[in-house]
Amino acid sequence: MKTNGIEREDIILMLTDINQQLDKLEVELHSSTEEFCNSWYESQEIRLNQCDNKLTALEESIDKLDIGKPQVKMTYPSKKVVKLELGY
Repeated sequence: MKTNGIEREDIILMLTDINQQLDKLEVELHSSTEEFCNSWYESQEIRLNQCDNKLTALEESIDKLDIGKPQVKMTYPSKKVVKLELGY
């Protein structure tokens, strides 16, 4: 009967050790995913800033072209906004 008690104690010790290792792994995985998310967020923010800068430069160049162009009065009302439609 003593061997059963010893085996149970060994199993409990092994399970406790496994539980501790799983806790450590969980902490490492959490910090790793957090670092990855922060890195990804920063890279996306940089890309968005670059797109914003390019868009601003395009808008400024279009405004310069409009200023240099002679104004012609149109016989129909025109809108400066271009409507784009998504089609299949």
